[in-house]
Amino acid sequence: DKVQWLEFRRVLFRSIQSILNRLYEKKINPINNRLVDSCINDILDEQETIYQSNLTLLTNNQVDLLKAIATEGCIKSINANDFIKRHHLKTPSSVNVALKSLLNKELIYNTPDGYIVYDRFFGKWLKDTVI
Repeated sequence: DKVQWLEFRRVLFRSIQSILNRLYEKKINPINNRLVDSCINDILDEQETIYQSNLTLLTNNQVDLLKAIATEGCIKSINANDFIKRHHLKTPSSVNVALKSLLNKELIYNTPDGYIVYDRFFGKWLKDTVI
């Protein structure tokens, strides 16, 4: 798990670095929340085709679970009845099958606080665009 945690930190750092690079390219001071949001939206727009393509490679159950996790941001009790009902997921066993596959594909990550979408930009795109 330590190696996986280090990999997650690397991905998070890469996300932050992408935003900082965009801010540097814009050469606008002072930096404010609107400018940061603009940079994030630019990144999401550029990646949208890749994100859409990623979804086509997944089963419906996997896509539904990925969307549910993105909506929650972080979910600890993935087999809780209220989570399953709230997101119109199938049975706990189908959630477990989808969960295992998404973990193996490194699309989600199990943090100490719960499951999250591994690529933070992908998670935001799912939450903002697909849902």
